[in-house]
Amino acid sequence: MIQLAQDEYQEIYLAVNDENHQTFFQRKSIQGAVKLNHVSLLVVNITNE
Repeated sequence: MIQLAQDEYQEIYLAVNDENHQTFFQRKSIQGAVKLNHVSLLVVNITNE
């Protein structure tokens, strides 16, 4: 992950499809990395949206 000074960004969003969210992003190691880097996930249903 890119290290940024806190005043350089408001919030980081990562868009992921719902299938990846239910598999890859359920791993504890990935959840830890997401939390550590203050990344918000935007889960998208590709079929419906």
